[in-house]
Amino acid sequence: MNTENLIDRFADAGLSLSLAGAPFNSNADIFQMDIRRRQPRDAHSEYFLLWPGHTDNLAVVQGLDEDERQLVMMVREPEREFWVPVRQGKKTVMVRRTTPGNKRHFLAGRDERQLFMCRLPRACTTVRQAHDALRAPEVKDSRSAVERSVRQGEWFFLVPGDAEIAHLENSIAGHRSWVRRKVSIGSIIPRAGKPHVADELVVHIGEAGDSRVYVRGAVRHADHKSLWFDHWRQVVRNREVTENRSLFGGTRID
Repeated sequence: MNTENLIDRFADAGLSLSLAGAPFNSNADIFQMDIRRRQPRDAHSEYFLLWPGHTDNLAVVQGLDEDERQLVMMVREPEREFWVPVRQGKKTVMVRRTTPGNKRHFLAGRDERQLFMCRLPRACTTVRQAHDALRAPEVKDSRSAVERSVRQGEWFFLVPGDAEIAHLENSIAGHRSWVRRKVSIGSIIPRAGKPHVADELVVHIGEAGDSRVYVRGAVRHADHKSLWFDHWRQVVRNREVTENRSLFGGTRID
């Protein structure tokens, strides 16, 4: 693997990539990448840290966007076993995991205040393609600022139609749906990581019988700009491939 080329390509995207002095987990043959901070409380000091693993591992930057400060990376390595510590109550147990023996594609870069990495649901070679792949199918483009969806991290907030709002309000008034306050969205739509906390949240059964989540008021997250919604917004998650732990055997990444 040409690590110098990787470092140069990250630099072309305005990103800092350094080589690790040791692997992050039990198997030194695994390709591993993490996000670290030189100053614990300074998000601007974040950088990517790489352990290349076995010489037959392949990692290639396939496309980048200098303005977005993001890039698309493909990783390929054989299936390999490794063990990670997982907290269960007051105990920490070691859990066996394996790397997939196929190609994986990732979007990495800067999003608002901090660095991020996420696994893409399909192969992409440009940052624009990666953004399209991650967009939830419910998200529609709109030229109207009133109807336009808003994103915070992995969550999209959609503008419901008038009939949908009326059905939701009637359900709340009739005590068929209940407003929860100061709730993490990830506790309702399962998602690990730092919480995105909504002032008000409702789980509502729509007219078609499907369960939907709506929020109103402020939505706050430690690493993102807070949002404010005067009216109910439907919440949907992006199409990122979820990982139980770090993408490459390091710490949890959000």
